[in-house]
Amino acid sequence: MADSNDFKTHIEHSWSRLELHRTQRVFPDRQRQTVKYIHHPGAVVIVPISDEGKLVLVRQYRPAVDAWVVEFPAGTLEENEASPLHCAQRELQEEANLSADKWQLIGKLYPAVGFCDEVQHIFAAHDLSFKQGECDEDEFIEVIEMDIEQFEQAVKQGDVADAKTIAAFTQARLAGLLT
Repeated sequence: MADSNDFKTHIEHSWSRLELHRTQRVFPDRQRQTVKYIHHPGAVVIVPISDEGKLVLVRQYRPAVDAWVVEFPAGTLEENEASPLHCAQRELQEEANLSADKWQLIGKLYPAVGFCDEVQHIFAAHDLSFKQGECDEDEFIEVIEMDIEQFEQAVKQGDVADAKTIAAFTQARLAGLLT
């Protein structure tokens, strides 16, 4: 597998859908250096907005931090997934029991550029309706709604501390989708 500098990339370790890569890069000073990073297949973050202008979020148990985290529905692209939009549609149904008639790509995030190549695609979802989904076996999720003022207060109080959720909210706000 070649990367953007046409150097051979070595997979030093892999687990689940993540891989530890080692490769060479040419830095801005033209020096060649060995770098290691986690390769991630990419992910989506969905900002579901109800007809009443409320945000639909999930309260999900996250074992890595051993805590319940309030966040927007999100998930990793599957190996043979057609597109980030398809992943977003799947994740919205799985995590929030919703489907959306209107989708809008509003940005992207690099959540951990110091050690990971993951790109998160941010979508806004409108015209929501119930569509039964099924969480993954390791997911424990409660669906909640907040208006914009409640969300901002929750961020101020530290009740919403998930970086991708705060960044996606900011993207939606700057896109004029949240008033």
